[in-house]
Amino acid sequence: MADANINYNTAVNYWESTTSDVNGVLGGYGEQTTLPQVEQQGSLKFIKKLKSRMLMNKDEEIMYGRRVMDFGAGIGRVTKNVLYKINEGNPHQQTMRFDLLEPASNFVDQMRIDLQPVNEQGLLGDIYHMGMQDWPHNVQDGSMNNKKYWLIWCQWCLGQVPDNELIYLLERCKKLLVKNGTIVVKENTINSFGLDEQDEFDPQDSSVTRTDNKFRWIFEKAGFNLIACERQKGLPEELFPVRMYALKPRED
Repeated sequence: MADANINYNTAVNYWESTTSDVNGVLGGYGEQTTLPQVEQQGSLKFIKKLKSRMLMNKDEEIMYGRRVMDFGAGIGRVTKNVLYKINEGNPHQQTMRFDLLEPASNFVDQMRIDLQPVNEQGLLGDIYHMGMQDWPHNVQDGSMNNKKYWLIWCQWCLGQVPDNELIYLLERCKKLLVKNGTIVVKENTINSFGLDEQDEFDPQDSSVTRTDNKFRWIFEKAGFNLIACERQKGLPEELFPVRMYALKPRED
């Protein structure tokens, strides 16, 4: 199994050796390329199609706010350019709070700088400097008390987590969603045209690229319904296909 080769320390060491900018977090496809803008617009279009399925109970909004989690947040690029813009100019934005999770210390330092405008508006929530495998059970500061999420966004990070741990992570996330909460997964994938396609391990950053079928199996095992799936358009042909999956907890 490709995921058996994943090593958390190797992954963190790799990312802490890269530059703390868009070029670093996107593996060389920085602002000098069209990739950042194209993929950000793809995310915004995808979430716009889901809005009618993300309505929030007013009582829950008063109690929890529209809290968003950005997993594997890097320097905060997705929060700044996608998640922050979901309700931009809408009264709902005032109830939004953006939490971020990132294990690489250089990225955490940079996100605090890049997200200063969000912080000044009182919309920046908690920053968790830890791996996904440690969240939320190893959070000791009390910041997870009475917290529920409207949206949990996982982008280009789940390949750092083995299959069984990913299922466990999604199960933990399920318990932290509001009643109509949503998880979005945006990841590199391998097209699954048959049963012989296999996940691929990358020793450089100690990550695995999963097949589309593997992701769907993991979502099912974790107790989620897949309500929407799209392939990101406009990315360089040499890259793996990138797919966006929208998940809702299954009512068993």
